Amino acid sequence: MVTGHNYNFMPAIKCPHCGKTNHPEISGWGGRFNTRTKVCRHCGLEYTLVLYAEATLEKDVSMGVRQYRDRIAYYRRRAYELLNKLINKAADYADEFIRIEASTGGRQN
Repeated sequence: MVTGHNYNFMPAIKCPHCGKTNHPEISGWGGRFNTRTKVCRHCGLEYTLVLYAEATLEKDVSMGVRQYRDRIAYYRRRAYELLNKLINKAADYADEFIRIEASTGGRQN
């Protein structure tokens, strides 16, 4: 084991309150979409850091950035709805359909 090294992810993020750059330390990862609450080291106010990870074989991902932003917006909306116990029937049906298809592997009888 190597000691004295920090292997955490530290992106350059602008604080939504004061606009100054922070390098919040992110350790661990729980999946494709995560949120973390951080405190700005300049103004001391809290903000939510939204993290999205996606693997691709494409060398140039600039064309897919819009797609990633749309997915992040969808996940944020769903997380808000679930946390606030709001009902979105279309999203619930879509989630159920995805679960069924994933469990059957797309096989049809």
